[in-house]
Amino acid sequence: MIIGALYMIIIHNKQILRLWYLKFITSSIQKQNTNNNEKENIKKEMDRILDKINDEGWESLSNYEENFLTNASKKVFDSKLPD
Repeated sequence: MIIGALYMIIIHNKQILRLWYLKFITSSIQKQNTNNNEKENIKKEMDRILDKINDEGWESLSNYEENFLTNASKKVFDSKLPD
């Protein structure tokens, strides 16, 4: 009887652990997708600003655009030099 009770406890805990694991994996994947989308949006805005620099020169940038480039490059490249 004790062995049966222990078996039931173990089986019940496996189901709880399995559900926890699935929730953890799902949330991890969602966070990765969110981070990837954010980085893609930042890269698009960086490309737009860099095209503006190419067409009109650095002086044509607003303070927002200069600050955006500085902060975005740190965020996208994680303090690593780009290739």
